[in-house]
Amino acid sequence: MIHGIFGLNDTTIYEGAFEQNTGLDSILDLSKVVNSSVLNNRALVKFDLTDISQSVSSGAIVNPKYYLNVYTVEAQEVPSSYTIACYPISESWDSGIG
Repeated sequence: MIHGIFGLNDTTIYEGAFEQNTGLDSILDLSKVVNSSVLNNRALVKFDLTDISQSVSSGAIVNPKYYLNVYTVEAQEVPSSYTIACYPISESWDSGIG
């Protein structure tokens, strides 16, 4: 069975400008080139996992596998390979405002 989950909230935290916090955009920036320097950004996405957690706990879902599908938009000079790391966070956060 395949079950899709869409993000409830999102935001991008920019390496070069910590005071910026965007989230109403449909694009999350993972990196940006500014003055020939590559800046790595952090994208936060909040998912509602309540239904899946209950299904795993009750035994309705056994040995689940999770996949994060990421797509490229307006890419230039994309490297032949790269790594995107995903980690849970331990504190609440506010969605970006623009």
